[in-house]
Amino acid sequence: MIEFTDGEGRTWHPRFTFTVIREARRKTGVRLFDLAGSQELTDPDNLLQVVYLTIRDEAAEAGVEYPDFLKSMENGPARPMIDAFNQALGEFMHGPKDERKEDDEDAASDEDDDAENPT
Repeated sequence: MIEFTDGEGRTWHPRFTFTVIREARRKTGVRLFDLAGSQELTDPDNLLQVVYLTIRDEAAEAGVEYPDFLKSMENGPARPMIDAFNQALGEFMHGPKDERKEDDEDAASDEDDDAENPT
């Protein structure tokens, strides 16, 4: 399971949905389907807003509002949060890593079969 820990020791599980992607664009201008053409995530405020959107339901259950999350990230390392964000986005866009690996292996096997049995 994808997770990161904030500076207060709370563990979060970022999760992307189409709602998160729409809200990210509306609130920050970040176009998550076009990261190559989008520089908005280089702004720490935008990045933290989008990360919070990915954990919003979990944070609400824990009673952690956005200002509290921001404060907790002041004391926590950014790299684990960024890594979890990237991994969660990758899984939303392309499926879990294990499934992608199986798809790659199946494609390679199909290519081997084609090479052995030309039509």
